[in-house]
Amino acid sequence: MTTASTSAKSAGLKSLAEAVRMTGRSADTLTRWHKDMPKLFAVVIAGCIEIKRQERLTAMPFTVEQGADYIIIRQSE
Repeated sequence: MTTASTSAKSAGLKSLAEAVRMTGRSADTLTRWHKDMPKLFAVVIAGCIEIKRQERLTAMPFTVEQGADYIIIRQSE
């Protein structure tokens, strides 16, 4: 069985901790999503990878605004 950390690394993140920093969700939450909601976990990790890709392409960091039931990703000016 693949772990959440291994999945994050194989997708291109440095570690699961990087996804924790990017999403504001705990490692326990991401690990639970990996186990119980693998499609959601995959979408979250894909979003993290895309943000990293965009940052490299544009050299413009993104800001993330997170509420209880939403996440907004904006390109910084």
